[in-house]
Amino acid sequence: MSKCGTQGQTNHLDREWVQLIAEAKKLGLSINDIQKFLKDKSETKNKLSSKVDDHLRLRTKHSNR
Repeated sequence: MSKCGTQGQTNHLDREWVQLIAEAKKLGLSINDIQKFLKDKSETKNKLSSKVDDHLRLRTKHSNR
């Protein structure tokens, strides 16, 4: 969960995250379900970024010939 604040201050939970988690729980999702979803999205994003980078490198390499 996203938290804002510095040491010595009370942490403030991001309202949007709290609302999203509450809604997910109302739909019957467990904390593990939510964590897995976020992890999978992160891994997919990283794979996509890597593929885009590879594609751009190949394009640059071919255009410099």
